[in-house]
Amino acid sequence: EPIALHEMDTSNGVLLPFYDPDTSIIYLCGKGDSSIRYFEITDESPYVHYLNTFSSKEPQRGMGYMPKRGLDVNKCEIA
Repeated sequence: EPIALHEMDTSNGVLLPFYDPDTSIIYLCGKGDSSIRYFEITDESPYVHYLNTFSSKEPQRGMGYMPKRGLDVNKCEIA
């Protein structure tokens, strides 16, 4: 049973979820979509909190996740 239900959009593309357990943030991008949505997951109701959306002019072909050791924290990179 889902803990939360949120309608994203009407696109029929496949959503690619990436979860960061250190920050409790889930990143959702849709293949063929031009935006990436960020949500925070918490232990208290309503459990899922919308944070922001990144939009670009180019559609996404896929998504990769950078390991923490490769980030530049001085530039506020978190994922």
